[in-house]
Amino acid sequence: MLLLLIPSSAHAEQEEIEWSSPPVQEPEKSRNDQDKTDAQEKDLDLLIETLGSEETNASIEETMDEEENQHQTDTDEEHSTLEAQPLPLTPPLDQSGTTQRITPPSYEFIGFSPAEDRRSLGKGIYRGTSRSDLTKLLKTLPGDERGSLTIYKTTNRLLLTAGQKSDLIEDAQPVAGEDILTLRLEKLLERGLYEEAAAFYTSLDSEPDHERLAAAGLTALIMTGRKSLACLDIKSFFEDQAVTEKWKELGAYCNLVMTIASGSETGKIQQNENPYTEIPVLSRIAGDHEYRENYSPGLFRNLSPFERSVIIAEGRLNIDLPALKKNLSEGNIPPADIQPLLQNPDLDLDTRLQLISEGLRSSTVSESVLFQLFKTTKTNTQDKSPAAQIIRVYERIKAKEPDNDLLEQMRTALRETKTLGPESMIPLLPTLETVSPETFPPQEYSTALFAFMAAERDLPPTWQKSVARWRDTPKTAESEQLHKTLLLQIYLLTEPGNRTESQKNSVRELLKADGNKGLWPFFDIIENIDKGSAPLNNGLKVYENGFDTPTNKGYTMPSADPRASLEKAVRANAVGETVLLSNWVVRRVSAEPVSPEALIEVTRSYRQLGLYDQVIAITAEAVFAAIK
Repeated sequence: MLLLLIPSSAHAEQEEIEWSSPPVQEPEKSRNDQDKTDAQEKDLDLLIETLGSEETNASIEETMDEEENQHQTDTDEEHSTLEAQPLPLTPPLDQSGTTQRITPPSYEFIGFSPAEDRRSLGKGIYRGTSRSDLTKLLKTLPGDERGSLTIYKTTNRLLLTAGQKSDLIEDAQPVAGEDILTLRLEKLLERGLYEEAAAFYTSLDSEPDHERLAAAGLTALIMTGRKSLACLDIKSFFEDQAVTEKWKELGAYCNLVMTIASGSETGKIQQNENPYTEIPVLSRIAGDHEYRENYSPGLFRNLSPFERSVIIAEGRLNIDLPALKKNLSEGNIPPADIQPLLQNPDLDLDTRLQLISEGLRSSTVSESVLFQLFKTTKTNTQDKSPAAQIIRVYERIKAKEPDNDLLEQMRTALRETKTLGPESMIPLLPTLETVSPETFPPQEYSTALFAFMAAERDLPPTWQKSVARWRDTPKTAESEQLHKTLLLQIYLLTEPGNRTESQKNSVRELLKADGNKGLWPFFDIIENIDKGSAPLNNGLKVYENGFDTPTNKGYTMPSADPRASLEKAVRANAVGETVLLSNWVVRRVSAEPVSPEALIEVTRSYRQLGLYDQVIAITAEAVFAAIK
């Protein structure tokens, strides 16, 4: 099971439930990459057409209701954080085919505060954003990874953050089934944050007002191993919901669960007797007890969240560990796959820790998962695997064993992160801070700096002082690549006032060097990371091919409108809207890497809003990948 320290549901698990015959479902719609691409292009066209609309802006003042806003202000604090409550399920359905406008539900903005989860972006994330714009951005947000992993990570953090209704400009009433929480939960499922979606759902203090919200929450419960709880809730009002596709799937699944739990054999159902023929994943499970899906990085891409959850909940996923390790080492595992993979009980310790490190890189898992693994794993001295050795260092520190070899322990841990990722060092950083960095050789020193950056943790004073020593370290033929990495790390982690002209010149030369011609625009980001105003005045040309980047041969922003919307959001100090818009600005429209110019535009916007950690992370991600 995935060990996530998130509030659990207040429901009790119940196994003995009677079920009616499964309903008939409409034929499954086909899903393929081209369909998704076409849909996303239409979404982008819709986004460009509607965001920044003068009509929308003009209607805001006319539709604001001050009394409703005051009521929202009074209830913000009550509903902004997680408190697990029993969840009655009686959502009304609008079956007339007409658009049903509703009063915004009180639970729309539940999520994590910084005290509950470090992934939270803090208060005020929806300030300056209208409901209509936020709804459009959430609906059109790409679910899979596109472009910058750091922007993907920041977007995940936004979706997880608690908000305040009083911050949102209420220019329109939400449509039934499209409140902010429902849209967030559906995106969390697409992006693989099942545990968090389940936690938010089970924390509701009132019943969900639409079947879309209930379906998203119950799908998350199934994925995270709480299928009995999910099926109990589904059965409690299943008969009234059977007319919709989502409830046909959920109801049929729970009938299959009870068939299996009652001891009835699956795998012997004849095709003409199979009641699940119109729900392929259930049909295969019912008709073949040996049915399994073999994991590959592309497996889940064309499956719905429901299909993924059923495959995981029923233990129908085969994992080839050598192939998984290879894909991990090559960075080929989609962030959305990490939580499902971590539920496999057969993962070895190295693979589990490496998956967690990847999850931290995309905010698909929280640091609590990493600390839980370190705290609960018991190692022995015979186990020489990288994960066992680094966890053993943690065990010795917690046991307060003699620290006469503390330096050697830290060096051992730093060496093991070569395969496990710098995120695996995070539990050891408080101790690492106490060790003099002067004695570390260059490779281990660089690894330590990556760990501090991964944790978004400031360098302690002794490490800040050590930067000057490494700044002038001469490079050799054997260490040229390491020297480039150190040069950039030190520059990024040095306070602006302490950067020397020699240091700046060295970075300029590195980015201008032959073979790195496409890196030169990054200097605009690096040089101005900590400045509060935009250093660039390049207008719309950042969206044109070229812009002095010979290696950029296919990147074209689809329109200048996303940039105009981004500028508008920054002027309004709208953090959430800026983060969501940045996904469109850096979105890849070809096989080419993300344009440096697009990243300049995003980092300029983030910097103006004070998202300095994200600016450094975006820059580090792009530049370090390019100099490899």
